[in-house]
Amino acid sequence: MLQLTTIWWRIRWEPLYRLATDNPNESVNGPLCITPVYLHFRLTHALGTTTYNMITTILTLMIGMGSHQQPLVDALSFHASFDYGLIASRALGDLHFYRAADRSLQNNATSLIDPEPGSAITMDNGRYGEAAFFHRYADSLFFFRGETNVPYLEENWEATISFWLKVDPDQDLEPGQWSDPIQITASSWDDGAIFVDFTRQVPRSFRFAAFPDRAVWNPDGDDWQTMPPGAVPMITVEEHPFSNDYWTHVAITLERFNTGEPDGVMTGYLNGKSVGRLEGHVQTISWKPEDVLVQIGLQYIGGIDDLALFERALSAEEINNLYQLQHGIGALY
Repeated sequence: MLQLTTIWWRIRWEPLYRLATDNPNESVNGPLCITPVYLHFRLTHALGTTTYNMITTILTLMIGMGSHQQPLVDALSFHASFDYGLIASRALGDLHFYRAADRSLQNNATSLIDPEPGSAITMDNGRYGEAAFFHRYADSLFFFRGETNVPYLEENWEATISFWLKVDPDQDLEPGQWSDPIQITASSWDDGAIFVDFTRQVPRSFRFAAFPDRAVWNPDGDDWQTMPPGAVPMITVEEHPFSNDYWTHVAITLERFNTGEPDGVMTGYLNGKSVGRLEGHVQTISWKPEDVLVQIGLQYIGGIDDLALFERALSAEEINNLYQLQHGIGALY
């Protein structure tokens, strides 16, 4: 097995290592000599992210691995496996993970490879390999940058978000607080935002949310908690499978956003099955891509693993395929 792994290493990674290292004649004796995180740093600085992704894709195709899953690989814009720390495993944009005191300081955020001593984040056993765990409410904002990583378009855009959670919301989360494991926005939770959350009432419900611009869905600034059913762009799941004994797969697909018509669709999935569909809303989201943040762990205590973003709305069959993967999304590329 080690010999086969070494052969795979030499075919796929050693040519890239030679491009990135200070000594192009240096040889690599095996797959454990250098980590993918180190390769990411060296290669993205030496080659640029676009060239790096192009070369790795070509090398993977040359040896014929994952061809039946190639449509998923082609659509993948961002992947954080958390197997080698907090840095993303694959990214069309910035692959670094950041900490800032609050959103106003995002441009002066600290880049993190591994959790800091005393941080709210630790690494532990995940659904695949390792995962990021929040063991207490974070007093800082933790995020990946969304520019290019989030497949945003000003007109008629679609996307998929996929990740795993390990949490017992009624037992693990702080009483009386909402909890957002994932929130993607350039502004705030109710003004152009895609997120999932747990409600603050016990027993807690799980919700998928796609809030267009506040001026679109709530132009009068009404109290959203008093709005009639259907007015708030969320899917509520009261009977959910979340537990801290096992991992639960979550996926969100977005279709026909930014068309200017009430034809936007969000579909929520748990463990490969659709659990709700939000439609009939004008889903206009006006983002400046450089301001978009993929925030994780907002008032959340639990694990998150294998976070991925795709440039299109995956089919129900493809979502189920993600759920059924034996070795995670990283095994596809």
